[in-house]
Amino acid sequence: MIDKFEIVGPHRHVQIREKLSDGSFFRRVLSPGDDYTTEPLEVQTACKQAWTQAVLSAYAQQTSPP
Repeated sequence: MIDKFEIVGPHRHVQIREKLSDGSFFRRVLSPGDDYTTEPLEVQTACKQAWTQAVLSAYAQQTSPP
């Protein structure tokens, strides 16, 4: 179950924290351009809003090999 998520940094990464059944946490990060279609609706909505074409282009440029 997703306990918390936030959008961080200039490239608008989505950090997700899930609370596991034993009370521990599992954390993961979605980067611009990642497939988020299997994420809960609130995470999908956040990705759609945060990952504008400008953000996607800037991230692609930064992570492309020289």
